[in-house]
Amino acid sequence: MNKETCIVTIANRWPSEDYYCYNSLFKSLKGEVLLVLGQGEMEYTGLSDKPRIIYNAIKNGLISSKNIIFIDAFDVVLVDTVEVIMTKFKSFNSPVVIGAERNCFPQNFCKEYDRLPYTSSFKYLNSGVIVGETEAILTVLEAMDAPNLPRDYHDNIKGYNHHFNDQAYYMDLYLRQPVKMQLDYDCTIVQNMQDVTDGDYILSQNSTVIPNGIINMETHSIPSIIHWNGSSKSGGTMQPILKHLNLI
Repeated sequence: MNKETCIVTIANRWPSEDYYCYNSLFKSLKGEVLLVLGQGEMEYTGLSDKPRIIYNAIKNGLISSKNIIFIDAFDVVLVDTVEVIMTKFKSFNSPVVIGAERNCFPQNFCKEYDRLPYTSSFKYLNSGVIVGETEAILTVLEAMDAPNLPRDYHDNIKGYNHHFNDQAYYMDLYLRQPVKMQLDYDCTIVQNMQDVTDGDYILSQNSTVIPNGIINMETHSIPSIIHWNGSSKSGGTMQPILKHLNLI
């Protein structure tokens, strides 16, 4: 495993649904090692378990690298190498960089994020890709009180399932900045695909000038990671892009 940087994800099963691209993720790694957490019995029961699992992995020494590239498991592929991703990360001059998307979820954070100095329509935090120094990420997770985040549960009286989303906790922490954090407004590292249509990007051709991938037509960036968050998994962009990247 790369001593400097560890690629980390959380997955408690191998998905069978055809709108996921977990197989393509492993193909996109091109030999890089992926640390898959959350495979213990009842270790992962819902989204709020993700920060707890990462926190425990750092504290227990499963993650001992200087840096972490955290990615969601089932709907993400890498376009670039770890070295390229980390070069981009260092250009932010921030110990934690988090992906940004066009859709605000949860909606109650919209007004606060609309007041931030965003530079594109991708102005809302998405926790599906986080790149950072391990110690800084640990500080964020401690400020979040990750070990004590609530688990999903069923209210038998109301007959309602309560689901807690890690993204809400990250959105709150970003506004409080326990360490310096930056959003990837220009999709330099990650392209979150929710609310992105065919006209928002073009497929680039591998050359000495422009690497293979997609070009964001708004920010003119070539993202190193692509994340089909939300309804974008079934929005028609996944298969053409995966085919273009030779991942299917």
